[in-house]
Amino acid sequence: MKRILVALLFMVGVVSSSVYAEIITHRWDGNTYVGEVKDGQLHGQGKYIGADGIKYEGQWKYNKFHGQGTLIMPDGNKFVGEFRDNNAWEAVVYRSGAIAGTFVQGQWCQGCQPKQAGASTNSLSGLLGALGAATKQAQKSNQAGGASASSLFGALQKATKQAGSTSGSQQTASLSSTTSGGSGSMADKMYEAYHKYPRGPATRYAHGKSEIQNQIDGASMLPANHPTVIYLQKVLTAVALYTHRPITYTGRYAVVVVEDETPNAFAGAGGVFYVASSMLDLLEDEDELAFLLAHELAHVELDHSFSVLSDRAYAELAAKQLNMDISAIWNDETKMARWVMREEEADKRGLELMAIAGYNPSAGIRFAKKLDSAVGETYHGGLTADTSRKSRMKKIAKNLRYRDSGGFELRKKRFEQNMGGGVQTATRLTKGES
Repeated sequence: MKRILVALLFMVGVVSSSVYAEIITHRWDGNTYVGEVKDGQLHGQGKYIGADGIKYEGQWKYNKFHGQGTLIMPDGNKFVGEFRDNNAWEAVVYRSGAIAGTFVQGQWCQGCQPKQAGASTNSLSGLLGALGAATKQAQKSNQAGGASASSLFGALQKATKQAGSTSGSQQTASLSSTTSGGSGSMADKMYEAYHKYPRGPATRYAHGKSEIQNQIDGASMLPANHPTVIYLQKVLTAVALYTHRPITYTGRYAVVVVEDETPNAFAGAGGVFYVASSMLDLLEDEDELAFLLAHELAHVELDHSFSVLSDRAYAELAAKQLNMDISAIWNDETKMARWVMREEEADKRGLELMAIAGYNPSAGIRFAKKLDSAVGETYHGGLTADTSRKSRMKKIAKNLRYRDSGGFELRKKRFEQNMGGGVQTATRLTKGES
């Protein structure tokens, strides 16, 4: 086998704008493509399943496999690595689970093992070393959960992220080269766990949309033209301008206000925000509202929605390595600890964002105290939460360079005009669609 040329058996005329990238689901003649498109062509991140049994998931460039991806042929041969113009460029080929050979700059080498890449090898050594150290620590403990499980969990995440910082093709070759046995197969699994959930703009949008739909679950919500929704949208947009992701896949962040007696707010990965009507009842001014939205914006910016999914993948991996039940590692205690860490991060970044946008961070502390009084102090405990939420936020606010611009009274007036009459008085809530 000298060379592989995977010719696409289709040309798709998809109606789309030139904006990168629109996500589509397209089916024809038994073939299916789900992913991004640009100028009517497959471009970006996507997954293809052909009627002839060919499967490809990865990066595309104008209807061609181009970039990092995984190709599975009808005979079961699996190509993992970099593709260029439909050709395997830097890839490892597996046959019946074993390495059959490699492609190096497009040239096929029968029976060759992947080259060791210096930077990736170093990262892998650190990754496997951290895993080994954490495993020994967990095994020394008489209890599988608690600190030992959390230490292993943290080491897995830290070491895998370190390995993920190396270049794509070198890392793929280095990881694949260790699959012949021993700890190498574990490294491969860790790489797969870290990259299990693609994080491109289209994937974020699809995942976030599903999250919000599940959260709404058919409940009544305010129409988009309701004064309260329009007001929330304006404040959200003003704060979002200072995030690292000011523009979303659909262009801007959006808010839905849902009838819900439990004070709650939730940000989907795609930039759609769920806000319970009872949560708005706790607000007293625009600055408090700015913190509420900035906190949720921080969750999006910090990729917390996907970290929840990754946590489970890491826990499954750790359980297999330690030969123990998943519940010993991924239990209520560990879930709460991870949740607390994400909330702490969102509080910190949320205070920073609202201060940069011109809002007083002390309002965020005030609102957090009211919320804790309404729903209980849920942030206390876990691995890092050794003080109250209010105390932690005060320490953060002291270090923020906030200067009062004198616009509080104007903001308060805007708030009273748009929120003073309650969120359900102007228009009857409409039924949400899932």
